[in-house]
Amino acid sequence: MAAKASGRLAPFVKYLAQLQERISTVFADHVITVGWPFEEALLKRGVPAAKVTTILNSADPRIFPPSRRPSLPTTREIPENDPFTVIYHGTFAKRTGLDIAIRAVALARKDVPRIRLLIQGRGEFKPHLEQLAEELHLSEAVEFRDMSPVEQIVDFVVMGDVGIIPYRLDGFEELVLPTKAYEYSWMHVPIINVPQRLHCAMRAGKSEEFRQSPR
Repeated sequence: MAAKASGRLAPFVKYLAQLQERISTVFADHVITVGWPFEEALLKRGVPAAKVTTILNSADPRIFPPSRRPSLPTTREIPENDPFTVIYHGTFAKRTGLDIAIRAVALARKDVPRIRLLIQGRGEFKPHLEQLAEELHLSEAVEFRDMSPVEQIVDFVVMGDVGIIPYRLDGFEELVLPTKAYEYSWMHVPIINVPQRLHCAMRAGKSEEFRQSPR
């Protein structure tokens, strides 16, 4: 709630969210979180450790069957005329950073001319994203799709050469590990993401970290 607020009302909304959290955790018999950063924050705010349980998000193998995984995802050669496909599915909102992803595609086209960004989902930020893509002359490189039924999301995910999670670090999103991260990983789709704390916990396999050089 606080992460969505902006302008002069933001401090007041943040206060209400914190008050709501304190009241809820006091009266709750037990508190369930979806990641250790949330659990850590709650413990620092005085919630007893015995009262908190963390249950991580995960990919549902009934919706994402292993049989649909692409073979050798990190070594597959892409035919010269095929596009290099970057995917995102979920909410269209400013906090999810899709405008950053679109600007990144404009930069990447200099080195990867056949890059394309497929974005599937819904949200109030869609008109702005469509306008941005048009302004950057990316109408052919950025494609918007309506959200598909849950059982068909796997068809979208396996289209990707890489998945992108470009969330803005706004004080909340850096704590979040969205379900799509598990879905991409489960389906062996590499991920490009900002350095969120929970993503660091997923780095059991091969990963690379890139930082912008100071100017």
